[in-house]
Amino acid sequence: MTENKSISDLSAIGNIVHDKDKDRFITTMMLSPEFREDVLCLYAFNYEIAKTSSAVSEPMLGRIRLQWWREAIEECYANKPRRHEITKPLADLLARVELPKDLFDQLIDAREKDLEEEAIQTLSELMEYANATGGNCLKLAVTALGVKAEDVMQVAGQIGTAWALIGLMRALPFHLRAKKQWLPEELVKRHKIDGRRMRDLNESLELNLAVKEICGIVSNLLQEARNNEVSIPKKVKPLLHLATLAESYVFQLKKAEYNPYDSSLAHPSGLRMFKLLWKNLLGRF
Repeated sequence: MTENKSISDLSAIGNIVHDKDKDRFITTMMLSPEFREDVLCLYAFNYEIAKTSSAVSEPMLGRIRLQWWREAIEECYANKPRRHEITKPLADLLARVELPKDLFDQLIDAREKDLEEEAIQTLSELMEYANATGGNCLKLAVTALGVKAEDVMQVAGQIGTAWALIGLMRALPFHLRAKKQWLPEELVKRHKIDGRRMRDLNESLELNLAVKEICGIVSNLLQEARNNEVSIPKKVKPLLHLATLAESYVFQLKKAEYNPYDSSLAHPSGLRMFKLLWKNLLGRF
């Protein structure tokens, strides 16, 4: 089947994830077909929440939009979805599969951070944000497969958190241009980064060292997750290939000496898909 034909066969939510969240789309396509649409629904919801700050002209409008989604989720749980291309399939999913509502709530609440103008202050705060967004998103996807074991949820949380962190480091210049600083002030001080130079989008060795520190945290999270690899059900492992992709982005940053402005970061490694397919064949992540 050609790519064009496969794309045309996608549902509306499938097209959203394919167009806006390609890495998660790839891992979803490795799932058994019976689970794909449910996971795509959750990832499409995640995208709708994540784009809030870029879709509004001022923070108050963003908070109104997030409140709309809080109410929409409540209605989905009551099987009375409001009109939106995502809410109907989400309500259908919730009618069939028990998903923890607190994960939705925490994910939406965390996106309030995107609307705040001040820089994030501590590394702990950054970790909490990454866990509430990337971690909870992956936990929801895993739960949609009917898996709720605590050790599996822990692994999903670790990989999802790592995924969010590496995404923030790769997008650091983009966010700085938008006047949003995701590098914690704690690291700015520790590495003696010139805040003004950073906000003016100037490269520096000090900034690279801070990015390297975050990449180290990502690598540690992935290693901790892999320590429990044998206990993960086979049907879940495709979703956890975000670990393989996160690792490839860490390696790419390492080759660029952790410079988030390096132009090579815009071009994914040619070996990335090969590694992904090979690990999928081996049943590993």
